[in-house]
Amino acid sequence: MPRKAKGCLSEPGPESTLSAPADLKHCLCLICRQGGHLVKMCPRFLQGDGLEDESPTGVLSRSSPFNLPFLSDEASAHVLCHQCSQLDDQFDILAGARPSERDQYMEKVKRRTTPIPLLGPVTSIRLLSTCPLCRLIFDITYFSSDDLQSIRSPENAEEGQLALVPAWTLVHLDPAQEVWPKKEWGSHSVCLYTAVTRAKSRWQPQIGVHAGVDAIAMECGTDKCAADVPVLGVKKVDPQTPDYNAIKEWLRRCDTLHQITCRPLVSEDLKKIKLVDVETRQIVMYPSDGCDYIALSYVWGGVVQPSYKLGDSLSTVPATLEDAMVVTRRLGKRYLWADSLCIDQGDSEEKNTQIPLMSAIYTGAWATLFNVVGQSARSGFPRVGALEGVIPQLSCRIGEKVLLSLMPSLSTQISESLWDTRAWTFQEGLLSPRRLFFTHCQVYFECNLVQCCESIDDSRSPFHLLSDETREASFRDSLHLPNALVFSDPDEEFDGGVLRDPFRPIYSSKRKGIDESFRIWKYEQLVHRYTERKMTMDVDALNAFSAILTRFQETHYNKGFVHGLPVEDLPIALLWTHDDDVGPRQRDGFPSWSWAGWEGAATGAADSCVRGTTNKLRDEEKRYLPPLRVWKTGADGRPELIYDFNPLQEAHSDPGGGDEKNEGDEGSEDTMNSDEQVSMSPQSDGGHSSQGSDSWKDVSDSDEAHSYPRSIDSDQNKSETSSSKEVLQYHEEDSNRDGCAKDDTTYSRHGENGPKRNPIVECARMMLDEAPMVPENFGRNEILMQAIILRLTFTKLGLEYQDPDDCAEWCRIKVRDRWQDNCLILYGHNRGQLATERQGKEQEFLLLRRTQFDSALMMIDREGEMVRRAGVASLVNLSAEDLLTVSEPVVEMIKLK
Repeated sequence: MPRKAKGCLSEPGPESTLSAPADLKHCLCLICRQGGHLVKMCPRFLQGDGLEDESPTGVLSRSSPFNLPFLSDEASAHVLCHQCSQLDDQFDILAGARPSERDQYMEKVKRRTTPIPLLGPVTSIRLLSTCPLCRLIFDITYFSSDDLQSIRSPENAEEGQLALVPAWTLVHLDPAQEVWPKKEWGSHSVCLYTAVTRAKSRWQPQIGVHAGVDAIAMECGTDKCAADVPVLGVKKVDPQTPDYNAIKEWLRRCDTLHQITCRPLVSEDLKKIKLVDVETRQIVMYPSDGCDYIALSYVWGGVVQPSYKLGDSLSTVPATLEDAMVVTRRLGKRYLWADSLCIDQGDSEEKNTQIPLMSAIYTGAWATLFNVVGQSARSGFPRVGALEGVIPQLSCRIGEKVLLSLMPSLSTQISESLWDTRAWTFQEGLLSPRRLFFTHCQVYFECNLVQCCESIDDSRSPFHLLSDETREASFRDSLHLPNALVFSDPDEEFDGGVLRDPFRPIYSSKRKGIDESFRIWKYEQLVHRYTERKMTMDVDALNAFSAILTRFQETHYNKGFVHGLPVEDLPIALLWTHDDDVGPRQRDGFPSWSWAGWEGAATGAADSCVRGTTNKLRDEEKRYLPPLRVWKTGADGRPELIYDFNPLQEAHSDPGGGDEKNEGDEGSEDTMNSDEQVSMSPQSDGGHSSQGSDSWKDVSDSDEAHSYPRSIDSDQNKSETSSSKEVLQYHEEDSNRDGCAKDDTTYSRHGENGPKRNPIVECARMMLDEAPMVPENFGRNEILMQAIILRLTFTKLGLEYQDPDDCAEWCRIKVRDRWQDNCLILYGHNRGQLATERQGKEQEFLLLRRTQFDSALMMIDREGEMVRRAGVASLVNLSAEDLLTVSEPVVEMIKLK
């Protein structure tokens, strides 16, 4: 967006250089946004202070119309400077006058056989206020923290260059993947954005056009026949009002073409909600015969709003709500859902009833309006009720050519907004099938397949006219093209402001459940993005995420959640951590073992690279998993067995693993596949096979919690059935791994020719053979676990052994009175503190997950009869048999609070 230089010749800013040489008086500085000096002369650049204070949010909020007041009277608005005039030939190619030449040029850019135009070193570039193109470049250029570091501390003394990078305007619309137009789609428009690059790297783009603050392109011609006008050309945006005709066409097209990925999910739960009739301004019930309604997502901003009951008429409401009703009417719809109007905020019982319906409300909406730039309920929608803060489109004429800005990408607008920082808005954006984002610049549309905006004419775009099936086929084909610029799967993209519904995948195979091996990864990604956000009330830690959990339960985790953690993947889900830049604060009323119990971004075990866990578990790897049982407090207040895995049970179970799956009925069946399914019995809620099933039904009548410590007797009978031996016995080659010591310190052998002792199998047999002593009741914030406990003594390794870029603390563990290097890894923000305070002392760890040589552990602390989560760790390069060299595993019943 156009950004006004802070210092001007007629009205110098506080830091302006009034005595600047005459040849520099028209120069614009890209660092301080002032006139009169080059970047290398800028005080802020020389001091290095505050260079990272400038952000897109600040830039956009200070933007001004194109007519900048610092231009001198004698300057011509149409005359290019010498530097920009040399780019005129390239503008002829990019303007669309010769489509074949432009397409040939872009093909060279794609194949990286032509250099990108360089404007010169950033520190000495001369952008002149008297040149219209220089002013455009000044207005669209924003330096990220990486760019600033590159400019101030260039590697190999190679100074950062400012480049004009060409890109298809289509890329500006779709940040999830670098889509490249196909030849059969016809001629496409091209835009230019700026990037900092190296002279040696000028042969290829450095960043995507969607990552910039803005880009520029030639206005699409209106005096030419349609065949001569390139597709997705830039057009003018009315600063006074949204283009409702274009918006209605976006919605109509999606409603017609995207029946699978974007169709509203109408459920019986919608009959329980209230709506606003925008024609009568009354609160009414959702019609019994159904209806199309529009939902609203906005920032309350501390505004106290009145409560409304069924049948009430609305009088005066905050500007955002009033404008939402205006937009609803302009789109031809009668009903609006807004939380403050449709949920009686003074009725706690009604709120408790309606919060579980959030998933149904947003997935069932015909469209959802998002006031992205609103600071509160009083802000209103830009260009609907007020013009305050509206940023006009950047434009200028150079000869016969008109240059227009595309305006900032949707991902930039979202990621830099206050709306994107609030917890409640996350599920609202993620689950809505069709989304209209209102900003100070323009209106953007995003569904689960495409993006649109007012500044780009998509009326003839083949890309925007694809149905669900053809879009899937097109994307599959693009993955296999030479030099394809598709780097990511849109079904697995959650960053950069993208809000596509992860539960409505593009790929039909994933709609049939084949993506189940990625369910824990998807869950961890969404939890991380959610926990980065802020909320006003701690009690909403799970409420504001409840709609996403509901969708997960419908599609991936049929057995539900316990305090936000998925039951099917509970061992991995318990291994979340906080990053180094997080200062977590514990919330009252939540357990310490759930991420919901802490304020601060939580990172899953996969992103933290916790050794001993894996996203995709093959059947043959299940034999390495430790046995584990978990109970929670049921609805009747009694213990409810929710997780039960035992490798011996798995060895005797059907290799197919679990119930048959009906692929045609999404969300109504257990979608776990055989690669990930834990051993849960179809015969009872606890889930165990017929072997030893009677012992699992025993529940103690005692009111007291019974500790159940049991160490493994080295003389106990180690006989196994032949079938379990075949599946579970560790063979000699399992232990022959590079980096594993082979002396007596590492291995515990029982006879030269006999098999090594496997403590995991012995613990599993013990848990099958003996009935657990379960208390009648325990706290709702507690879970009861029967698991394997390891007791280890460790000490920190020196700094020379630590990788500063590795978010882990490596420690030695004590093995038979001597220290063994690089065996224990601590993770999370508190890893250094734990390593320092607890070294040399015996520490207890809960064994939750294993691969062949690594164990994933939860460090625990005793607090009376309770246990508290202290940290996350891995024990590495040790097979199951090797565990006996460092600790005698103990089976124990614990209460985790």
